Amino acid sequence: MAFVISSGVHRKCSILELRAGWPFRSLFIASAVETENTLDGATYTRETVWDLHENSGFFGTLAKGIATPKMIMDRRPGAVFDHLPIAPIVTGFTANTLLYSLLFVCPWAYWKSSRLSRRRSRGQCLTCGYNLTGLTTCPECGNSK
Repeated sequence: MAFVISSGVHRKCSILELRAGWPFRSLFIASAVETENTLDGATYTRETVWDLHENSGFFGTLAKGIATPKMIMDRRPGAVFDHLPIAPIVTGFTANTLLYSLLFVCPWAYWKSSRLSRRRSRGQCLTCGYNLTGLTTCPECGNSK
């Protein structure tokens, strides 16, 4: 936060940053708020979405976020940010991706390994489940015991 006093005007500039994501913060948006207090007591506030990359290309769009629809903003009086964060925080995004992939891979791996052990204990083919009692090669798929 910076305070500047020049020619009778007291200016305060704040950089607000919103980080979102669960369980780790993985997206962000930044906004600059400049407040001017003049000697006559009037207060002027100007808020701009801070362009982190100083261009209007793809990365500038990421830093600015996506404008929140008016219907949602009408339900949120006094909201500080009127844009949704879409700029990625690499470490949080990576951690969330690994966590969510583990949540899907672990149950699948458990199901797969339990199915194979069940077939092995029953004397079935591990690939197709055909009963291999007294056989060395599966007549269904051609795999050996």
